[in-house]
Amino acid sequence: MKKILLGFAVLSALAATPALAIDGVYLGAEVGAVGGSDPLDTQIGYGGDLGVRVNSLFDLMARVQHSSHENDLLKLTSTTLSADFRVLDMGDFEVAIGAGPGFYFFSTPGLSETKFGLNYGGDVDVVLNSLVHVGVGGRYHQVFSGNDYWSATARLGFLFNLGS
Repeated sequence: MKKILLGFAVLSALAATPALAIDGVYLGAEVGAVGGSDPLDTQIGYGGDLGVRVNSLFDLMARVQHSSHENDLLKLTSTTLSADFRVLDMGDFEVAIGAGPGFYFFSTPGLSETKFGLNYGGDVDVVLNSLVHVGVGGRYHQVFSGNDYWSATARLGFLFNLGS
């Protein structure tokens, strides 16, 4: 648990760096499928997002996600940071793609490992009003010296606009 908190603190500190010129703050939750090379071990994962909307095209997102695999013997928690670029912003629809670093915590009975990696993915959101966003997202997690995995989630988020 200390590693998770430390990883999230580091990523949050990095996310706060551009705080002097931000348009908004995003807070969200997600739930969906998390799987790896074994399709029989795809499980439900859940997590949260904390982001900074730097301008109309760029978001800096910190994410935490957790899932249990192999009959609850393997617990996987990730803390990731990504630079997300909105490639389509058409009225009530936003499409973003992004990538960034992450810390990955693998825990089994008697063993806990922390690994570093990269995450790549995208999101499609429907803007219900100026505050509420709902959508879907997908990410691929390339874990260095570990097992890569993917996630496909449904998202609910709140964008608190600070800019004009």
